[in-house]
Amino acid sequence: MNLNINTLRIGYDDKELAHIVDLSLQSGEIHYLIGRNGIGKSTLFKTLAGIVPSIGHTDIQWEGRELDLTLGRDLAHTVSYMHRYPVHSRITVLEFYQIALKQVEGMGIELRAKLDQAMALSKRLGIEGLHDRYIPSLSDGEYQKVLITLCLSRACPIILLDEPLNHLDPPAQEEMMVLFKEYAREHLLWMSTHFLEKIQSTKGRTLAISKENMMISVDNQILSDKVLVADLYR
Repeated sequence: MNLNINTLRIGYDDKELAHIVDLSLQSGEIHYLIGRNGIGKSTLFKTLAGIVPSIGHTDIQWEGRELDLTLGRDLAHTVSYMHRYPVHSRITVLEFYQIALKQVEGMGIELRAKLDQAMALSKRLGIEGLHDRYIPSLSDGEYQKVLITLCLSRACPIILLDEPLNHLDPPAQEEMMVLFKEYAREHLLWMSTHFLEKIQSTKGRTLAISKENMMISVDNQILSDKVLVADLYR
């Protein structure tokens, strides 16, 4: 599977955060996105998910066809975006899955299949006992696992994970990396992270939004060089 971003400008109210040109991503390995806070990593993912509008002309091809970032429902079947957001309503984890998946699938076989996938992932991640718990009562780590489960259960070919390793202890992070590698074999999986040691210990492609507001490729070997890394985050 191939995603080709020929031209994409991201930002808010015509304030450009990054201009991405001639970027090609394929399934088969994890793609990483790094860079300092506020440089546009989350904005990029939100733009690709259709949450934040792009700036100006956009040319993105997915499997040889145009990926229209304005087609909400169609895009929701192609891109699954995981990000952290507060839930204050008294809804249980199971209701949370049902509501979120129903918004995309409606009722029927597709919804049932994705709910079954959510149940299977919950069991694998050891959170099946949380299904009757209210979302606001969860710990940060528990809620993070719930969000990841929901994202992966959508069964979209493109998976965007915004800081998925945050709020997880080291064993849980390792568990997630194993899961992400599995999903990357048959999905295009792109994740942002500040845990550079996880990138160094796994195979994958690392990209960064530079201080010049361009997307650049990063040699994973330099991630152990504090001086070079500091320049990326300056």
